[in-house]
Amino acid sequence: MLQFSGIVLRYTSENVFVPLTVGGGIRDSTDANGRYYSSLEVASEYFRSGADKISIGSDAVYTAEDYLKTGVCRASPD
Repeated sequence: MLQFSGIVLRYTSENVFVPLTVGGGIRDSTDANGRYYSSLEVASEYFRSGADKISIGSDAVYTAEDYLKTGVCRASPD
C-alpha cells in the first residue's frame, strides 16, 4: 500500500501546483510481504514523494502521550 500511495502522490505533485497535505495512514504498518514500516518511514516516504505537509492524527497523539506518561514506546514491533 505504501508504494501505491507514493506513486499516486508523486504523480499528483508533478501535475498539481498547490501545496499538498497528506493525512491518514501515517502509522506503523506491515506490507503483504511482511516488511515492517515505522510511522516515521511512512511519513518520510510521503515527503519524498512530493507532500509538502503531513497531517498527524489521533494515533500519533495517543502514542506520544502514552510514551510521555510511561517512558515506554509500545508502538515498536519488538
